[in-house]
Amino acid sequence: MTITGSPHVALVTGANQGIGAATAVVLGRRGAAVLVAYFRPGDDEGQPAEYNRLRRGDAADVVAEIERAGGRARAVEADLRDPASPALLFDAAEERLGPVDILVNNASGWVQDTFTPAERDKFGRPMRPVTAETFRQQFAVDAMAPALLIAEFARRHRARGATWGRIVGSPPAGSTGSRTRCPTAPPRRRRRTTRCRRRWSSRPTA
Repeated sequence: MTITGSPHVALVTGANQGIGAATAVVLGRRGAAVLVAYFRPGDDEGQPAEYNRLRRGDAADVVAEIERAGGRARAVEADLRDPASPALLFDAAEERLGPVDILVNNASGWVQDTFTPAERDKFGRPMRPVTAETFRQQFAVDAMAPALLIAEFARRHRARGATWGRIVGSPPAGSTGSRTRCPTAPPRRRRRTTRCRRRWSSRPTA
């Protein structure tokens, strides 16, 4: 995606750390103004202290890095479990930076849950049984929020008669984090995609 010298505006969710932060910085360095959306859900038990420190961050460092490179950026905290959040984020972007034409759905409501009786995963992190609560959190952030963000993006894109736009989706955290296979499942042959999955198996971003 070549955007250097262009007036593009990007909205990146889950952008106060990890892949989301790196994506926001790259877009900013390439000329896009960036709305850095983030949420601070609190510490995640069993995760490294540095991960939780970044998880508690308010994205000020990300904005500062973009600005040091000569770009424009603003940070907005939003709980994507709230169906009103997508419209509020687009409103904030338009007010502070301009109409959004790049949407990066990166945030995840990942919860370390399982159908098995395991209490910890292979990394020693605590596991929780799958419940209505864990399902609601993950579905709200990983499925509902991206759908509503895309719908809001498309609605505003059509309304202003725009002719250019990009939507990028990061894999849900569950597809890149720790996996627990059903105990009764037969062994599977190692797939060629294993190395790719490991490459992107950084901690999930909420």
